[in-house]
Amino acid sequence: MKKIILTCGVAAMAMGSLCSCSGSGAGSAPKNFPDSIAYYTGQDMGVFCNTTIASMPEDMKAKFDKNEFLAGMKAVLESDTTKQGYMDGLQMGMNVMRNISMLNQAGIPTNTEMMFAQIKDMIMRDSISSADADSIRKIAGNINNRVNEILMKAQQERQMAEMKAQEELGQKNAAAGKEYIDNVKASDKDVKTTESGLTYKVQKQGTGVMPTDKDRVKVIYTGKLIDGTEFDSSKGESREFSVNGVVPGFKEGLKMMNKGSKYTLYIPGNLAYGLQAPPAIGPNSTLVFDVEVVEVIPAK
Repeated sequence: MKKIILTCGVAAMAMGSLCSCSGSGAGSAPKNFPDSIAYYTGQDMGVFCNTTIASMPEDMKAKFDKNEFLAGMKAVLESDTTKQGYMDGLQMGMNVMRNISMLNQAGIPTNTEMMFAQIKDMIMRDSISSADADSIRKIAGNINNRVNEILMKAQQERQMAEMKAQEELGQKNAAAGKEYIDNVKASDKDVKTTESGLTYKVQKQGTGVMPTDKDRVKVIYTGKLIDGTEFDSSKGESREFSVNGVVPGFKEGLKMMNKGSKYTLYIPGNLAYGLQAPPAIGPNSTLVFDVEVVEVIPAK
């Protein structure tokens, strides 16, 4: 709900621009304010959901059905909002189901029919004594503490398994990167390696001062994985950034490049993103950058 409110606030502030946009989603962009709220809030939430799904661990993503998700959302959006009790029950039921899902993932099956029967029994009573309520809360609290212990243990085990898988993939990627760089060095005598492990080839050496950690640079670059997959690029245009604001291998390479220099940098995983690399790159992956320094901007 907070997400929707915030988005609607943005829509209200940007009404003029919203109504003049052509839009890129399903259907044409609306020309009135109420429809603009619906249209652009829907787009914004859709982008949020899309990026959230894309960032899921692969095992969760494989089980996630977008059509089922949309069917559930549509069922809620088409509900009769004038029935406040129904809407509140729907909200509570969704919260309960999230907890049940966590229990199931931790290996604790939940009897939903029994749970609902007890909920109904308690709600339909004319009254519940304070003593009975306190007793139930105490028992439920003790059970909840035990459940939290189980869930925490399950989460720790899951995190350990993910870390182990990440480390194993990192070792595999590091070995593949080393083999790739060794082959590049064997086939080209102009390829050099620094003491840190950065491998590079000077395509062209420029002129002027070398950048330092405190300087900024304007750079044209393309970054690829060793299989040729492009993961980043300035798309032929220069981008400005701090020398100290990039991965260690890239920074080391930049500090050898003055204005007009063109290098190819072969950055091993330990000088790139390491085990914490984005999913699109992979842990300990070796990166290959074609870099041209357009300008060195000395620190003031």
